[in-house]
Amino acid sequence: MFIISVIVMFIISWDLTLVMVAPLPILVLLILPCGNKVRTISKERQDKISDANSWSEECFSNIRTLKSFGNEYYSHVI
Repeated sequence: MFIISVIVMFIISWDLTLVMVAPLPILVLLILPCGNKVRTISKERQDKISDANSWSEECFSNIRTLKSFGNEYYSHVI
């Protein structure tokens, strides 16, 4: 779609198309390092969220275990 659009723009006005397409390589070179940095930060954040999720799941699981051990005396008395 992009290639067809550029071809049609070249047919309509080749000099205006060159003005529009010329900054694209420079923009790509500027955007790629930013994208890599965002990807790295995103991966680190997902790892930290995963660690926090497993920690909280373990805590809630241990709460159930403690509650069952706490009620163990009452189950033997009855």
